[in-house]
Amino acid sequence: MKKQTAVEWFIEQLTKNPIPQSKDEFIDGDLVDIINKTKEMEKQQIIDAIVDTEKEYIIQASCYPPQFIIDKAFNYYKETFKQD
Repeated sequence: MKKQTAVEWFIEQLTKNPIPQSKDEFIDGDLVDIINKTKEMEKQQIIDAIVDTEKEYIIQASCYPPQFIIDKAFNYYKETFKQD
């Protein structure tokens, strides 16, 4: 099964849900939830990409992925992308 990128998922959700017609609908509506979910998906995809890349270098690790690789991925994300 092919995974969706956060952008692909976002576009799919926009086609399924009506676009808010007013500021109040936007703030209270599903679109805010869709945007937040998309941001979380993107964050996880970036972290997963780093972990997957690092596994090429850590073949003999007793557990995979080692915690330091997960920490490295989260730190990269925090340092590179603005946190809300």
